[in-house]
Amino acid sequence: MDMIIIDSQVHIWAPETTEKPYAREDASPPHRPVPLGHDELLREMDGAGVARCVLVPPTWEADRNDTSLEAARLHPDRFRVMGRLALQKAESRALLATWKSQPYMLGIRMAFNAGRTRQWLEDGTADWFWDAAERYDVPVMAFAPSSVPRLGNVAERHPGLRMIIDHMGLNSALRGKSLEPSVANTIKLARLPNVAVKVSALPCYVDEPYPFPTLHPLVRRVVDAFGPRRCFWGTDLSHLPCPYKQVVTLFTEDPDRKEPGPGVLIVHHHYGVTGNMKVNVCEFAKLGYTTVVPDLYKMLGEPDGVHEAQKKTSDGQFTEIINSAWRYLTTRPDVDGKRCAVVGYCMGGRIGIHFVAATPSVRGFVGYYPSVRDEGPSPLRPRHPNDAVKDFKCPSQIFFGAKDHVASVAVQQRLMASFQANGQPLDWHFFHRAGHGFAMADGECYDPGLAEQAWGLVSNFLKRELGNE
Repeated sequence: MDMIIIDSQVHIWAPETTEKPYAREDASPPHRPVPLGHDELLREMDGAGVARCVLVPPTWEADRNDTSLEAARLHPDRFRVMGRLALQKAESRALLATWKSQPYMLGIRMAFNAGRTRQWLEDGTADWFWDAAERYDVPVMAFAPSSVPRLGNVAERHPGLRMIIDHMGLNSALRGKSLEPSVANTIKLARLPNVAVKVSALPCYVDEPYPFPTLHPLVRRVVDAFGPRRCFWGTDLSHLPCPYKQVVTLFTEDPDRKEPGPGVLIVHHHYGVTGNMKVNVCEFAKLGYTTVVPDLYKMLGEPDGVHEAQKKTSDGQFTEIINSAWRYLTTRPDVDGKRCAVVGYCMGGRIGIHFVAATPSVRGFVGYYPSVRDEGPSPLRPRHPNDAVKDFKCPSQIFFGAKDHVASVAVQQRLMASFQANGQPLDWHFFHRAGHGFAMADGECYDPGLAEQAWGLVSNFLKRELGNE
């Protein structure tokens, strides 16, 4: 099972010709003397384990997007484009209404860091653009390292505008200096729900070798402030002072971990790998657990089949799929395969029971409101969870509520008796006012108070069972 890694910013460009000269005004100089083309980029991506890239045409190609769009046309499974627009030209105003109808075009990237562009946020040149981008729902990546607060003002005046702050608000002039003031300016914008941030090009701003220890606390602060759903990893490959792979491992490996540590495998709920599931991954990771959440539906070839996958997939098949993710987690060089747990939500709690019953190497199981019902055996579900839990070889922690509309209190009581019969330690938590999905922030029954209480209990359980000091 491979993680899908998407780079949110890479420049590619063509050689300069008479027909296509490089821009000298209002543009940065090329990052390197030999252009980076899409063929070389693909080799770099494959070597670093990067699946896809968002191509950002560089300022020295003026306002041309043809090189990047052609790369996306040739490799639609690898590339998309955030194009450039001649902000200062009157004829550009007619382009926004149909901008996203261009094949492979996701939005626009605006740079306010060179020449006259530094003034465009101040002198009104850009005002029309924000109005149009909001009206036509065109996402905007904005690079204005000297004017991040002004970008915040723009986002506040245009709540429907989707704005992404480039490079955490940093620029190359800060290399070797304190990054704290600029990062603090960016974090102030986290209160605006329409603002996201690119956690990108970061090695360009420090004067130290890998693993760039200065960056670690700054990245954590930004991700904590914006949340993982509003943070986009990226590299700015052509500008990097280090190998591509190091910017990948800066985020995929724990730089503070000196030896293999514990891991957590999440089995998602009925709705798949939603934003809330991704947030959970980050929360476990912040506690020091290498955490994975396999998308069971995609692995079964049903990427959009929330209901269909369950109708035709047996518990045994789900267990096999989860086992492949378990092997991926427990064989990682940064993971101690003997200190890994399973956390299941809803459907994932029920399926997780069958997986843990069949996998004696699991060190702990956490079940958030497993979707257990009073039902007899069937071809897809030949064994009831009440029977499966008797084969557990690890401690368990289970959460249910009196208002659970899937597993009645009577069903919960029978399941608890089965857990007690397996001879393993059991933490059973019953919340009188909780419904099914009380810990799911994007669900109808979400209860933030109970979710926080449960999270504290889960943290202590895993720390105890996996020895994560």
